[in-house]
Amino acid sequence: MTQTSFINCGKLLPESEKNCLNPEILNVLNACENHPCIEFVELRKDEHNHTLIVIDVNDGTFEVPNQVGIKRNERLALRFQPEEIYQWAVLALREDFPVTIHQNQTVSGQPRDLCIYAQPWATVERSWTPESFLVRVFWWLRATADGTIHPDDQPLEELFFISPYHFVLPNDIFSDDGQTQHEISFSLVPKAEGKTQFLIGGYASNNEKNHGPTCLPIFVPLEPIANGRIEDCPVNLAQLQERVQGRGSDLLDRLKEGVKSYIGSGKEIVPSSSQLVLIFTVTPRERNNEIERFDLHGFLLESHIGELGEALGVAHKALTEANTWYSETTIGDTQPESTAWRSISVAPVSVSQFPSRSQIHSYSGHQAKNNDLQGILAGTGALGSALAQIWERECWGHWHYVDEDVIKPHNLTRHIGAQEVIGQPKSLVVDWMNRNIHAPQNPDSPQSSRHFICSVLSEDEALQEVISRKDLIIDATTTLYVPRELARKDCPRVASVFFTPSGLASVLLLEDKARTIRANHLEAQYYRAMLESDWGLDHLEKNLGSMWVGAGCREATVALPYELVMTHAANLARRVRHAVPDDQAIIGVWTLNEDTGSISADLIEPASPCQMQMGDWQVIWDEDIEEKLNDLRTQCLPYETGGILLGIVDQKDKTITVVTASEAPEGSSGSASSFSRSSAEEVRENANKRTGGIVNYIGEWHSHPQGCSAMPSHADIYQLAYIGNTMFTEGKPTLMIIVSDGQIGFSVLGLGGNDESIIYINMSKQSNQ
Repeated sequence: MTQTSFINCGKLLPESEKNCLNPEILNVLNACENHPCIEFVELRKDEHNHTLIVIDVNDGTFEVPNQVGIKRNERLALRFQPEEIYQWAVLALREDFPVTIHQNQTVSGQPRDLCIYAQPWATVERSWTPESFLVRVFWWLRATADGTIHPDDQPLEELFFISPYHFVLPNDIFSDDGQTQHEISFSLVPKAEGKTQFLIGGYASNNEKNHGPTCLPIFVPLEPIANGRIEDCPVNLAQLQERVQGRGSDLLDRLKEGVKSYIGSGKEIVPSSSQLVLIFTVTPRERNNEIERFDLHGFLLESHIGELGEALGVAHKALTEANTWYSETTIGDTQPESTAWRSISVAPVSVSQFPSRSQIHSYSGHQAKNNDLQGILAGTGALGSALAQIWERECWGHWHYVDEDVIKPHNLTRHIGAQEVIGQPKSLVVDWMNRNIHAPQNPDSPQSSRHFICSVLSEDEALQEVISRKDLIIDATTTLYVPRELARKDCPRVASVFFTPSGLASVLLLEDKARTIRANHLEAQYYRAMLESDWGLDHLEKNLGSMWVGAGCREATVALPYELVMTHAANLARRVRHAVPDDQAIIGVWTLNEDTGSISADLIEPASPCQMQMGDWQVIWDEDIEEKLNDLRTQCLPYETGGILLGIVDQKDKTITVVTASEAPEGSSGSASSFSRSSAEEVRENANKRTGGIVNYIGEWHSHPQGCSAMPSHADIYQLAYIGNTMFTEGKPTLMIIVSDGQIGFSVLGLGGNDESIIYINMSKQSNQ
């Protein structure tokens, strides 16, 4: 049997010094001596005066041999290092202890440093005990041996090391074979004292200024692999070249070409830390024969560019010019190959990439469905800009932004912009800010603008062409007319989002995918729910007042804290994202409880709309109104009943939209042949108040007894004319609805004010024509 060899760290401590140890060390030592599966071996002191407790750990709970090479008996050293990141380190003393995941990088010949904890020591020490420490050591050995220490669906971890530099690369820098297509330059991120220095890589053609050190990046693509192995970090160029050659590539040729290209016909190179030579190895990782990602490893050469060129034999230093090197253009056939490069030290550096869209979706917890939705966001003010930023951070959808307004000083209280964008178009600002959230733009990617400085209703040809390619229009303009106009247009599906003046509630009105229930229909049904629900009592009240920010009456802004903007923006962003994959229409109201901070939801099921053209006017209602009118009639049979109609008259669109119908006011009387309504002023005032003046009186309704049609009688026509004379003073048409057996009749009095202007039609309640 081959004898196991161990690494001896430092010097042996005599047994007599045991009682002089730090109490914390003694506690761990006592725990080891009391553990049934641990045998204490000795105490040692390393060159840094750290105390090591050397133990033999015996664990028979995992299989041997195992794929990694962990044995059931391992000799470990528990090192007390109070000034380090972790107060206790665990070192594997077996000379041939395997290189595994969850180890810290160590110098060749030194014991393997096991990474026992994932959380920071400041967190670990809150529950740390000597006994729990030993439990963790056993867990590491067992989990490493049976392969459960790292989830299968996560990227393989490398050895941990501390680097003074962290380089960040664009996510789309590599082609499928790991080659780079564009030159990269780095910008320096100012660092706090003692922290890692970050350098952000971008495409050189896009960087107007280089704010970082001079970097010579050399990218070395390796052969694709399915599963990699953990390896020690090379310490010099010779070891790195050997590693690269073992992966089917060559480092030297790329390094020589890079140095020669950089030096050119002559360049002054000042030896300093501001000139870095970087080597990035790029390993495509395969799954099912497809490239899933690229593994990146970075190495910093401890040599400036001129010296490296000399060591490689591709550059020479000028004899008369200080710190100037020239590339070698002619090398005699008999000149021996330079080997000075082999001993140049390399140090690992941290390297990562900006996340890809699919990675961002994963980080955000998104499902794949609808992530590539094509959308227009109309209105990029407080709410719109917040939604735009949330969706851009989550990479949900591909958006164009439309707004005709500019940023004014008072907008900064609720807009994502800052002082430097005052006077700039809101849509341009949102577009620019969103482009700078994630990875730098690839020069090969389309660079067209994603904003329009106009109204979404504009006939601008470029805007109309973009709209024709979209799946969804989000209206965040907070105007009445935009969603109504969009409802009349042949355009993509429309969603209207807004919050109430108080900022305590937000609303989503989303058309169904087929657009059978459009934005104007949803608006009316939202108002009906507001009138008929408890939440609607103060839904549009509690306005905190108006602040005047300019000389004109159109320069008013509401008092609304940014915290409420973001509260509702976050909720609406999520609600829209969840609702869009469903083809159904949605009416949603979310109300914040000011006292508790809870948000209550009221979801109203939209009803199918109905409409007809009557002269110059289009009458719009829905099946829920039909059902309500029939129910009210049925409840009062054999007597007639009635009430007032509340709705919206749009003079521009020439539409009369029925929002709801009231019950017979108290004091009304009905018989088998007539109905007399009492005053409904309270109902009218309540509707006007709750809806902020949007919903008003538009006419009357009443029922006919059994056996009668919905055709208006002479008395009905007289009543319509009488009411019309009153409505005429406000320039409004008058609507009368009659409900009978299986029929609902509609009569509209136009603005002429006489009997001859009456248009009537009978229609079945089952018909939606």
